[in-house]
Amino acid sequence: MSQHSCPRCGAIDNNIKIVEFGKGDTLCYNLQCDKCGYTSSTYTSADKLDIIWPKNGNLMEIFDRVSRTLIKAEKKHPKFAEGQYEALGYLGEEYGEVTKEITKGKDGWEKRMDSELYDLIAVAIRMLRREYE
Repeated sequence: MSQHSCPRCGAIDNNIKIVEFGKGDTLCYNLQCDKCGYTSSTYTSADKLDIIWPKNGNLMEIFDRVSRTLIKAEKKHPKFAEGQYEALGYLGEEYGEVTKEITKGKDGWEKRMDSELYDLIAVAIRMLRREYE
């Protein structure tokens, strides 16, 4: 397993432990930071820990922000789309917003691009959930 860092406090390997629980087919794993107490979500395969909690720890923060963006979008637009083509239009619209931020390249564009990327991901998740049906 590669070196890991805590997404909350930045502690590395010697402060990170793998917590195993369950048995047989229900064996599960968490990564836990001894320094600040942060615990990852539960995963059923030790192989996935490197994917879910990567070396820089940012993926958990990204998942958290995606979740918050999705909740906000669902509150703002409880009815997502009339059909798959309207949903696809929303996806294209968000893609266009990401493209606009990149091509403008003005000060702070990366922060605005990130915000638009989270909106794009939220729309994609709603499409995956078939919220247009």
